[in-house]
Amino acid sequence: MEFQDSQFSFIHDTAQEFLAAFHIANLKHDIVSQLKTKNQQYVLEMSQTVIYLFGLDCEKANKLINRLINAHFLNDISHRQSVYIKKFYNQEHLLSCQTETDIMGNVVKSKHDDQRDYNARCLELSVLFQRMIIAGCIEAEVSGQTEMCLQCRDFTFYDYLNYMDSKALKTLLMLNKSDVRSLILERNVLQTSEILIVLQHSTVSLKRVKTTVTPEINKALQQTSIEELHCIGKIDVPSLSLVLPSLSYLTYLHIEESTFKDKIVLPDTVKHFSLFTCTCNSVFLQRLLLHLSSFKHDVQCDLRLVSATDCNTHLFESEILASDMSNITLSVKQGNTELYGLLRCTSIGKLALLTDDDVALASNILSTLSKIKQLYLHGTFMNLCYLSLPAAVQCVSLPQVVCTYEWLCSLLITLSSLDHHVQCELWDVELSSYDEACGEIPIQKNLTCDLK
Repeated sequence: MEFQDSQFSFIHDTAQEFLAAFHIANLKHDIVSQLKTKNQQYVLEMSQTVIYLFGLDCEKANKLINRLINAHFLNDISHRQSVYIKKFYNQEHLLSCQTETDIMGNVVKSKHDDQRDYNARCLELSVLFQRMIIAGCIEAEVSGQTEMCLQCRDFTFYDYLNYMDSKALKTLLMLNKSDVRSLILERNVLQTSEILIVLQHSTVSLKRVKTTVTPEINKALQQTSIEELHCIGKIDVPSLSLVLPSLSYLTYLHIEESTFKDKIVLPDTVKHFSLFTCTCNSVFLQRLLLHLSSFKHDVQCDLRLVSATDCNTHLFESEILASDMSNITLSVKQGNTELYGLLRCTSIGKLALLTDDDVALASNILSTLSKIKQLYLHGTFMNLCYLSLPAAVQCVSLPQVVCTYEWLCSLLITLSSLDHHVQCELWDVELSSYDEACGEIPIQKNLTCDLK
């Protein structure tokens, strides 16, 4: 501490932050209600003061948090949980948020940056806020606070959390078990009985859940207000199909590491259905597409690392070909030949091919997709583009592509051959030279075509 001209200054911020917390804790009058916040990140800028205050007076610390945060902050936290459970985030950025000791600088600098990625900012806010709450809980326990009233609604048990952090977060979860909004379990930290307690007490407030599903948990999901559900592990499909129709608010369903042979019944509120690392027979996939086509709204279906089997069975082939599937956006990553064979001559509305292998496998059936309006291509393409595009396609989008100049030109030539206007979107395209990478290319670069 330094003293000069009747003013005190502190060499270490922690001393100042502790004294600020000590001052708030020992004031006789209410100073918290008089605080004016500069921005929604202010609670994070004061995080160390808040943590110290938890150790001194838990009730005042909780009151301070409620004063500093606002509806926008809470909405950003909720948005982040939705983005996370749907995996709409950059994995490298997530890892940096989890491992960096100080990401506050990025958040503070983003306050006035309208161009900053909203999902990334919400992710940072959420990680920092939960980190502060966990540290506050540990501080309160160490200091002997007998009655902790820390209010928290969103709980993410990351893989990277150590034992102490997981234990503190579990304590907070049980304290707030009647008002949980998000329960995301990246690892088996909670006992089945503890998960059941949360599901039973937060039936109305619970909006999103990610967990390994046991028969007991599956039953407890019934009649809840869950909007986003991420199920891990082998699912009893008939039992799940009895529960799903009761989830009248469900809009997103993701299932991974499971096998499907039976029909799955989805509530008609679902707008996004996703399978990851699953094995499905052809009858299941045909029934799924028929079911989704019956919805009166657009629906997205993700098939990531899904292996199709028994595709010689054509039980529903006539129904598939007769159904209007233009409301379905199908996204496929590392599909197999059998899966693409099932799509032949269907009326899928939009198709996203997420790797260059998928583009190659789908090339034989693309021209048969009579109602497809939009095609998304991802991957690395070094040769000429020999795709036979659907005649009805209206937009070809390249969200994330590495390609040669020659491939892109030949794609544009193919598009120009269609008898109607076609939009070509280049979102994140990196052009490379085929001549440098592979030698000469058999194309005349002076070819001209009408690209109007």
